[in-house]
Amino acid sequence: MSLPSIHDFDLAAVTDYDGDYGVGLQANLNALTEPRVLRNFCPDFPLVIAGRESDLAAQALLLSEYNGKPISASRVPAAERGRVFYSPNMQQFNYSGGRITLQTFFETLNEQREKDEGEAVYMGSTDVRQWFPNFAQQHAVELADVAFPYLWVSSACTIAAHYDYPRNLACNLVGQRRFTLFPTEQIRNLYPGPFDFAPGGQEVSLVDFNAIDFVKFPRFRSAIETGLSVTLAPGDALYIPSMWWHHVESQGDFNVLYNHWWLAEEAGSVVPSTALKTAMLAIRNLAPLEKQAWQTIFNFYVFDDPKLAQENLPEAAQRLLADHPNSDIVRHTLDDIMRQLSRAK
Repeated sequence: MSLPSIHDFDLAAVTDYDGDYGVGLQANLNALTEPRVLRNFCPDFPLVIAGRESDLAAQALLLSEYNGKPISASRVPAAERGRVFYSPNMQQFNYSGGRITLQTFFETLNEQREKDEGEAVYMGSTDVRQWFPNFAQQHAVELADVAFPYLWVSSACTIAAHYDYPRNLACNLVGQRRFTLFPTEQIRNLYPGPFDFAPGGQEVSLVDFNAIDFVKFPRFRSAIETGLSVTLAPGDALYIPSMWWHHVESQGDFNVLYNHWWLAEEAGSVVPSTALKTAMLAIRNLAPLEKQAWQTIFNFYVFDDPKLAQENLPEAAQRLLADHPNSDIVRHTLDDIMRQLSRAK
């Protein structure tokens, strides 16, 4: 699948550049509406340097930063070709997992990659602050203290296309990693799997990008027309805007990705997926005319210009319609929602 490359982001053009990017980097990334590659963003990070020496040197560095708490790790059977996905009936996943020490994880990973047909082994996104408390100091990415840092460590494996709500600056520290991305509006052409039951918790595309079945997934041809791709070398980073679909292939025998997730300053007090799930229960199965009516009302109150709903209302009367409802209004609204949900059948 040949796709256009993602444009590079010019680090030298960061506004308010002060030697460590700081607020200027965050402001510039927040302004982007499409993914951007940051080549040689962190070539001098200790783990990047250790990875250039050897995989074992990189593992030794991670062990030196590790606090000993068991991590969550998984194994994918060799027959799955490293693809983290579902079982054939989509009632389970195609991998097994548990909690082990990082030492045991590395021993297993190294043992499996020595086999002709070994299992893929991975440690999913793991909070750096809880398991590697000193790592962020040695691998500092200045995003005005707004980002949550997570590590993903694996042998060669593939993560199906999915989207995340937070924005992400993904720093590739060890190994090569190929990203394939699609804008949010391609959701219908990406054939999402079971809702609210997916590897990693976020619904994924059912399309196998390495063995595309266009008979089963004909609309995927339209998605391809909008797709972008890039391969990151160690020290490169990729900015992924909120809600962009991304398919990720870890291509080395040993790979480390350093994610930095953050929400926009204007993020609401409730995670949007909560509203989506509630709307699916309340509206999805209504009669067509009622659904159309609610779509009109949602547009007016949620998706159209907020000034329309505020028109001719004194500020004190705007309440939930205000640009920034006060804490009492938010609390009252959430309490009202909880009361209504408690009466749901």
